[in-house]
Amino acid sequence: MKQIFSMGIRVVINCIRLPLKAMISAFHLSFAPVQLLAPGADLSIGSGGRIRLGSRVTAEKGALLSAGNSGELCLGDKVYINRNTLIVCREKITIGSGTSIGPGVAIYDHDHDLQNPGKLRCKPILIGNNVWIGANCTVLKGVSIGDGAVIAAGTVVTKDVPAGTLLREQRVWRNDRLEQNEAPD
Repeated sequence: MKQIFSMGIRVVINCIRLPLKAMISAFHLSFAPVQLLAPGADLSIGSGGRIRLGSRVTAEKGALLSAGNSGELCLGDKVYINRNTLIVCREKITIGSGTSIGPGVAIYDHDHDLQNPGKLRCKPILIGNNVWIGANCTVLKGVSIGDGAVIAAGTVVTKDVPAGTLLREQRVWRNDRLEQNEAPD
């Protein structure tokens, strides 16, 4: 009962907050009527940026959805975004319906151009439908993640992930014995 009441409060708050945010951003925010954005979730829209939310998008406290400059961030229906997740868009990020994103995830469609300070290098990101991205993952520019893929916790995604696959990093653990006179570096 408490959870239903909490969801109801979120819907009511968003019925007020989102239309105001849309007006303030010169209507660069579009959304379906029912949204489940926590009061601590932030939508940031820069000049020329656009955010489109499908129906029943859930974003928990500490989540940041940002579309700067001419960036376009599009979320499908029933997308779930957990706590402290950053989705920062400067070109285009599309997240398909039914996708779940764990806590502490970072998704960036850009990085800094080290040859030209102050410039960004951008490439769009496409995340398919019903994708599961585990906790503390990083998804970098230019990546496409196919429908139904699973990204294991802590993975850094730098290349395309085919539909229906599990991506996980293989870490090598070394346990070297120190000699008695040898100090750690």
